[in-house]
Amino acid sequence: MNAPRFGHLPKQSGQQMHDFRHLSAQSGQVILYIGHFLTIRTRTAIYRTFTQSIQTDVLLFINEWFD
Repeated sequence: MNAPRFGHLPKQSGQQMHDFRHLSAQSGQVILYIGHFLTIRTRTAIYRTFTQSIQTDVLLFINEWFD
C-alpha cells in the first residue's frame, strides 16, 4: 500500500516545480517590463536626488543594468 503512494509523490512534486518555474518566469518578464517602463522616471528621480558626482556613477549603473 505504501509503494504506490511513494511512486505518485515525485510526479506531483515535479508538476508543482514545473508550475512554479513557469510562474516565476512570467513574473520575471513582468518585472523586467515594468523596470524598463520606469527607467526614465527612475533616472530623473536619481538625477534630482543625488549630487553630480554620485549621479554619474548611479546613472551609468542603471544604463548598464537596463540596457
